[in-house]
Amino acid sequence: MTATTRNSPQEHHFDLVVTGGGLSGLCAAIAAARHGAKTALIQDRPIPGGNCSSEIRVVPHGSNHSNAWAQETGLPHAMILEDRASNHQQFEDHGMINSRFDLNLMEFARNEPNLTVFYSTTVRGVDSEATGEAREPQPTENGLGRIGGGARRILALHASQLGSEKEMIFRAPQFIDATGDGTVGFLAGADFRYGREARSEFNEPLAPMVSDNVTMGSTITLGARDMGRPVEFRPP
Repeated sequence: MTATTRNSPQEHHFDLVVTGGGLSGLCAAIAAARHGAKTALIQDRPIPGGNCSSEIRVVPHGSNHSNAWAQETGLPHAMILEDRASNHQQFEDHGMINSRFDLNLMEFARNEPNLTVFYSTTVRGVDSEATGEAREPQPTENGLGRIGGGARRILALHASQLGSEKEMIFRAPQFIDATGDGTVGFLAGADFRYGREARSEFNEPLAPMVSDNVTMGSTITLGARDMGRPVEFRPP
């Protein structure tokens, strides 16, 4: 690959660009494609599924936790049924997802003629423009967010594909941010918050009196087996 090729981004035009190939982004992309929109799905991992992929293993099946007769609906339900028809391993709440489920999700996306998936592709930048009066955004009370910056319209996404080392530009009239971290919105200059708001701001009785930077913790998934003897635990 020459330096000229490396630095010349490929430009793609779609009706809709979805960033984030977790369950919400995947379902949004499939639904849009089935309604006739030429759709792109940008996923920064080599497989779809996000938290419900074999990388994280949080199963998309919580409705029957308290009701044995309850089921998920829509696309998640169809994906679960397809998995049960083709996956020999047991499907239980938390931790039993395997790579066959990843392939099942891949097939759902692959079967949509209006959907193009870009795996191992990460959004690095956003082109946007103000749609009204430009205002200087103000920091949130805890100093970790910004609000009041005014409305903006996304024009294009700049992305890098890891395996091919390709640079890409995605243009569309509409974009969906399903990254889970609000990456596209942040890069576009949208208002954002970090942490918990003060109780007085939205009259939430369980919120703290003063805003802070506390967020939801992460979960470490693990596999364990009985070794029949004491084994030293080495924390990650």
